[in-house]
Amino acid sequence: WSSDVCSSDLNPQTYTVNIGDFRYYASHFPGLHGLWVYNGDVPTVRILSVPGFQAGSNLGIGKDGRGFYSSSGEAPQSAMTPFVQVMKQSGSTFGYDGSTLANNVLLRKEAQLQGLNSVKVWACNSVCYDPKYTALGGSAVSGTYALLNNLPYLTEYQDNPALAALVKQVGAVSDLDNDSIDAYIDALLFQDAVQKEAAATGTLSRQSLFTALANEHSFDAGGIIGATDVGGHAVSPCIVMAQVVNGGWVRAYPSKPATFDCSSANVVQIKMNLSQ
Repeated sequence: WSSDVCSSDLNPQTYTVNIGDFRYYASHFPGLHGLWVYNGDVPTVRILSVPGFQAGSNLGIGKDGRGFYSSSGEAPQSAMTPFVQVMKQSGSTFGYDGSTLANNVLLRKEAQLQGLNSVKVWACNSVCYDPKYTALGGSAVSGTYALLNNLPYLTEYQDNPALAALVKQVGAVSDLDNDSIDAYIDALLFQDAVQKEAAATGTLSRQSLFTALANEHSFDAGGIIGATDVGGHAVSPCIVMAQVVNGGWVRAYPSKPATFDCSSANVVQIKMNLSQ
């Protein structure tokens, strides 16, 4: 999910967040409760993460312990023990770790080691959607869900010409991750804006490029993402849910390939004071 804050000097601040994944969990697994883990290495990650977590909790996903916890991306597996202990003591049915791919794997391995078996939903974000996740985690990461804002490229790249072209250039789909997909989407946005401005005026300058970008109100990167109002600085409502099944990532929702859930209900505003 993504987050946008209107102004950090207001109290409370207003955050606009995509909670499509939490809507999915709450609707398919009523009565969930557990904890959320975010990356504590960069202070701003708290501001980007906690509003979405709180909005998800407001949907009915209860908090166990403190609810929201930070963890370093460099933390060893032993650092996951306190989280697992909280979950065991609470009989948690929900566990979210979007810190890093490795951190999520270590949490799942520690949960397996400690015999934590009450969890119905193990969740992550796009950082986990990577072949390395299943390679590192093995059976310990079975069933993990991940929120994606783009098509699940590992299984659908052949059906999308823009993705197929990227895979052809890099050599193999296994050489991609969501960071590279995001960079490719940015490059396609730049290309689209340049081509439109050049066609309209025959010239291109820094200012005219910004003007072209401001007029991008339905950009979809050739279908890799849902139509997004870039010029309006809008948080996209479009999501795809993926899940680890039989050792690999598969599309979980919506079930039809090359589609997104773009419900306006996926985007909400929440007021919190996180500037201190």
